[in-house]
This record gives sequence, C-alpha cells and structure tokens, in this order.
Amino acid sequence: MSPVLEPNGLSRVSKSIHACLAALLVLHQPLVPAQIVVDESCTLADAILAANDDVAVGGCEAGSGADSIELTDDVELTTALPAVTSEVTFEGNLLSVARVDGAANFRIFDLGGPGPVVVRDLTVANGFAEGDGGGILNRTELTLDNTTVSQNAASAGGGGIANGHGSSHLTLVNSTVSDNTTFAGSGGGFLNDSGSFLVINSTVSNNYSAWNGGGIFDASGGYPQPLIYGSTISGNTADIGGGLASGDYTGLLKLVNSTISGNFASQRGGAIYGGFYSDVALVNSTVVGNNSPLVGGLFVYNTFTPDQGVLSLTNSLVAYNGGANCLSYVPVRPDGNLDDDGTCGGNPVVAGIDFDTTLSTNGGPTETHALLAGSVAIDAGGPCELDVDQRGAGRGPLCDVGAFEFDGSPPNVGGAFEGMRARHGSCVNLTTGSRTQLDLRGASSWSCTDAGVAPGTNEVVRQVVSGLAEGSTVAGSLSGIHPAEYLCENRTTGASAIGFLTPALLWDCAEAGLVTSPGQRIRVSVISRAL
Repeated sequence: MSPVLEPNGLSRVSKSIHACLAALLVLHQPLVPAQIVVDESCTLADAILAANDDVAVGGCEAGSGADSIELTDDVELTTALPAVTSEVTFEGNLLSVARVDGAANFRIFDLGGPGPVVVRDLTVANGFAEGDGGGILNRTELTLDNTTVSQNAASAGGGGIANGHGSSHLTLVNSTVSDNTTFAGSGGGFLNDSGSFLVINSTVSNNYSAWNGGGIFDASGGYPQPLIYGSTISGNTADIGGGLASGDYTGLLKLVNSTISGNFASQRGGAIYGGFYSDVALVNSTVVGNNSPLVGGLFVYNTFTPDQGVLSLTNSLVAYNGGANCLSYVPVRPDGNLDDDGTCGGNPVVAGIDFDTTLSTNGGPTETHALLAGSVAIDAGGPCELDVDQRGAGRGPLCDVGAFEFDGSPPNVGGAFEGMRARHGSCVNLTTGSRTQLDLRGASSWSCTDAGVAPGTNEVVRQVVSGLAEGSTVAGSLSGIHPAEYLCENRTTGASAIGFLTPALLWDCAEAGLVTSPGQRIRVSVISRAL
C-alpha cells in the first residue's frame, strides 16, 4: 500500500519523523540560564528551590540550567535554607545573608552539588551548625569571590566553612573569613576534610578553634593538596594547632606571598602546625607575632617518623613569635630568609627588623605588615621568582624578604569628585604639621602629594574639598589612604552626614544621607592614615 500523500507532498510517515526530530532538537537545545531575582515576591529559599528543580516556586520564576540568583536587599533568616543541588551563581551585590539572633540554630548555606557554585560580593553571617560548617557546608566545587564569611559557629568543625568528603573543591579569592568559632572540633575559619582548596589574595583572621587550626585545619589526605597564595592568616586562636594546622597527612602545604600574624596555640605551632609527614613550604612570606608555649611560629613534625617532616623557607621573614620561631628541619635557602632567634635552620640572627607591627590595609585585597624605610629586609632576599608581592605591587630584581615589597616613593594621596563645582580645598599632614591650600576652580580632582604634602606610610592626613552642588549627587573617590569615615556637610542648610569609604575608597554624600540641591555649599572632609 502506497503512503497517503499530504497536500504539501510529505507523507504522514515523513511528517511523524519530522515531528519527532523537532522534539528531540528542542530537548537537546542547551538551557538558557535564568536570572532569579530575590525581592519582595521571591524569597531566597524559593529562589534556591526554583534553581534546583527548574520550576517556578512562590513568586520566583523557574530556573533553567546554570542559574543566577541575584539579591536586591539584605536577607534575614529565621529558618534554614534548602540545600543547593544545582549549578548556581549567587550575585550578592555587597549585601548579606544572616541568621536572625534568637532563631533556632542552622547553617546558612548547604551546598550539596553537583554544582559548581559561585558566591560573589556577599556576606554570610551568624550561622550556627549543629555539626560542621557554621556558615557554609560545601560538598561540591565552590568559588567564593569578594565574599565575607564572618561570625559563624559550629559545634564540630569549620566554624566558617567546612569543605570536604573527597569530591569537593573550595577556591577563596579576594575574600575574608573572620571571627568564626568551633566549640568542639577543628578549623575555626574553615575545615578541609578530604577535599582540596586554593586560597588567593584572601584574609583569614580572628577565628577560634577549640582544638586544632584556629584559622585553617587541613586534612586533605591523598587528595590534591592546598596552595595558599597571596593571602593573610591573622589573629586566629586555637587551644591546639594555632592559626593554620595542616593536619596529619602526607602532602604539601605551600604559602606564597602570604602573611601569618597574631595567631595563638595553647601547645605548639602558633602560626602553622604541620603534623605527620607534612611538607610545609613558604615563599616570600611573613610570619610574625604568633604565640604558643612551645613554638609560636612554624612547627612541622612527624609523630611516628620524626625525620620525615620538612619545612622549606625561601625569602621569608620569621620574627617576634613567642615560644620560638621554628621547630623543624633545615630550609632549602637559609640565606634568603630573616629570623630573629636563629631557630629556622641556620639563618643569621637578625634583631630589629623594621616593619609595621600592626596588620594594616597597605593596598591590595588583604592586610599586610609594611616594611619601613631602612629595614634590613629591603633587597635582602635572593633573586626574585615572583613579579609582584602580596598586594600586587611590583617586585625588584632582588626580592625584599617577606610578603611586602618596599617602595620608597610616597603614596599618591588625593582624590576626585563629581556633582560639585569645587572652589578650594586643603591638605594637612597631622603627623608632621605640614599643610597646603588647594585652588580647585575648574578641577575635578586633587593631589595632596603633588601639592607638597607627601605623607609617609601610616602618617595621618586630613583632606577637605568645598564647592557648590550641581544636583542631588555629590560623590567621588580617594587614593593613597586607608579606608575611613568621611564627613559630608551642607553648609547652606546646616545638615551633615557621615559615611564610610568603600574598599575601593569611593564616597557618596547621598548614600551617606546628605540631601543636596543645585547651588548649595557642600564640604567633604576625611582624616586617614596614608598607605
């Protein structure tokens, strides 16, 4: 029997085949990622469910493959969020997700995979886990970008973050893990348990562990070993293990362009505790101001076979640690390091290494200890293998010892403005008393340095600019100083408002709460330490 022809010449059989092929093509088209906006009609919990299952939930549109969840306001949680089980990017827009005080205990994010998951420009705060991971429990591929994990707690390990169980990987970039606590486990800042992690240009500070690793506890076993690059581990406290505990495993813990400062352990390894077959390598790193009764600085030791542990130091500064700087084995380049008590493998004992003992913002995304003019650490390292220091500043042909490369030129202290017809300004170095007046007519920026007030590192400078508002927005930026409060004054109405400079040193009188109108007299002033 011949097939019945349709008017267009296609048989019914052919049309059926075409329909099936078309359906298959639709099914195999790549999904277009959805942007799910968290607002008054779409909660964060519903947004996660919509992304997980690619269906509309509550007031949230359906997810579609690799989704983006975007916050428009701070999120205050009274109940736990659902686990994240799909590929998601959280766009935090410099907002926060936090557990409300007094709510039942729960962690903030449970990331179960398959992922990957990216968290960007977000603060994760006040979680409390009955178990591991007070802020984040990660079992997938997770990247934290410009994110703060702070003031979280766990009854077990990983007060801020718990990463582990073999297939998980954590990348921390330009981020901060601070003021987190474990009550019965290890890793006040974060715990790495059989996963892997990479830390880039980040700060781990003021965390507390009831056992090992106030800042970081790593027990990655046979999995890829951690690399900590351009990072700061500071102010952490642990009853045992100090700021960074590499755990009892066979592997390499490597820190490059990093600062370890202000950590405490009740037994040994105030800065780093490396157990049982640990190899610890530091390159152009600074280890200062850490404490423990036995070894405040670097402790690398194999409990069962003592000759297996290795500590390697290259162009690194180890000083002012309570209870000895080092207890381990000969570094590979002892002549490239500075050690003020002679315990780090045959380095010359060098007292009085001039650097700023206060951990500060000296440029770049993380805090550092700045070298001071005339320090013996300047150009005292071997040939540089690194192009930049921890802050991203260029290094010379001979490395300065430690994470900070000294630059003798004064910081360019000044700023720029918009929305104002400026008339005049002033710069005063409150440390030295030098001052100058600025004529800003027709200008859109100023420089105290070019005007002759060139403050040195950490000298205090006051900058003031005045003019007439052009509208409702008077804003701008500053340079060469640490973030600080700024004062906006409407001299016409008598109103004033105080704001705080963003990490990028931006200011905005409207965001600070000052109302301006065209022609009103405005003055903006800030007092801060120079970089």
